Amino acid sequence: MKTAILIGWLTLLQLTALQPVDSPQQQATPFRSASSAISAVKTLSSYSTSFHSGQEDRNHNIRLASAILNGIEIRPGQTFSFNQTVGERREQTGFVKAPSLEFGEKFDVEGGGICLVSSVVYNAALLSGMEIMERYPHSRQIPYLPAGQDATVDYGQKDLRFKNCLTQTVRIETSIAGDRLVVRITGTTPLPYQVRLRTDRSLEADGMLRVIAYREYARDGRIYQQEVVSNDLYPTPRISVFSGTPLEGGVPMPR
Repeated sequence: MKTAILIGWLTLLQLTALQPVDSPQQQATPFRSASSAISAVKTLSSYSTSFHSGQEDRNHNIRLASAILNGIEIRPGQTFSFNQTVGERREQTGFVKAPSLEFGEKFDVEGGGICLVSSVVYNAALLSGMEIMERYPHSRQIPYLPAGQDATVDYGQKDLRFKNCLTQTVRIETSIAGDRLVVRITGTTPLPYQVRLRTDRSLEADGMLRVIAYREYARDGRIYQQEVVSNDLYPTPRISVFSGTPLEGGVPMPR
């Protein structure tokens, strides 16, 4: 039944997402086209993390959201919206109820688990030099990514949005092998610099963990520019609400 829902949803998506649509801010949305603007594909960035293979409903949502995003192209100056692209998480669009972290606790919600997808997309976007327009941290640290590098989404409330500030069209490419999700940002021309992410952590007086994330730009191994991309507060680490195991982070893939 879930397979049939997935196929039906993807078919509807292909029929409706062929042309860009103007947003209220006069910014065209990303699109999927049969004739790609990207001819010679170069990987600008990639990021990956693993998920628990035994959580069937959650993994269904992860696979569905990843399939929807695969092949989406973003032209220069366009802004990508995760919520607008993936759509509302409802049974009618193929999503099912699964565990999700809300207000620091675990609840079963439709589309539960897709924050893993948005978080990996966020890191790939950072590493490809995209301009982050909107991003929110989780209410607690999550088991699949380092603190300060997560991006929660909630349809109608919290979105992940970033702008393609490059001079070339880029494409989101997703793939899943076993229990590992990989997100790549590809284009036609390699970046003329390297992008690195790092975080500084400190414990606040009230026991909260402050995490400041930086994006560094380098040429020939030398950093020439640095910017703060987020400044987040989390409760001190505890056992993961998803797996019952100590929290651990995902690993960026080599560029």
